[in-house]
Amino acid sequence: MKRKTKLILTLFIGVFGVFASEEVRISQFRYAGPVEVRQPVLTDSVNVQGKAYDAKSLLKSDLAFDKLLSHAVILEADTSGSVTFEAPEKKNALHLLSFYLNSDRYTKGTLEITGSGSFEVYVNHRSVGNTSELTIEPKRYEVVVKYLTMEADTCPPTLKAIYKSKDSAEVAASLNPEKKYTMEEMLEGKDFRGG
Repeated sequence: MKRKTKLILTLFIGVFGVFASEEVRISQFRYAGPVEVRQPVLTDSVNVQGKAYDAKSLLKSDLAFDKLLSHAVILEADTSGSVTFEAPEKKNALHLLSFYLNSDRYTKGTLEITGSGSFEVYVNHRSVGNTSELTIEPKRYEVVVKYLTMEADTCPPTLKAIYKSKDSAEVAASLNPEKKYTMEEMLEGKDFRGG
C-alpha cells in the first residue's frame, strides 16, 4: 500500500513538473516621457487612399529610443504587477517604457504586455505583437513599449508585462544594460569597438 501511495505521489509531482511554467513578472520599468505629439491639420475627412483619419496613427510617430531612454527614470510596479504613470492633460503624448530580459540558455516563451491604452511593443528594435512568442538565446533582449496617451482618455495609463516559459531556463528581467557576448557576436564582430 505504501509503495502505491509513493508511486502515485511521485507521478503526480512529475506531471506537475512537466506542466509547470516559469513566469517572470516585470516589477521595474525604465520610463521616458511624455513626448507631446500633435495631430496633423486636417483639410479633409479622408486621406489620399480614401481612409478616414485615425488618431491612433500617432503611435506610428518616430522616436529615438536610445536617446530618450538615456534620461529615463525608474517606475516600480504595484503588487498586481501593473505600473501607472502620469499623462499630460489636454494633450496627446508618447511614453517609452523599457526593461531587459536575460536568459541562461535557449528557451521558448510568450511575452504578454497588457495595458489600458494603445501601445506598440519592440524587442531589440523589432516590432512584435502585444502577445508574442519569443525564442530567446542566452543573451540580453531589450523590450521597449511605446505607449500613446490621448487627450480623450478617461482612465490613467497602466501597463503590465509578463514573460511565460514552459522550459526550465532562468529568465530574469532587469534594468541593467550590460549584455553577455555570444559566440555569434565574437565571430561576426557585431557590437565591438576599440582597437
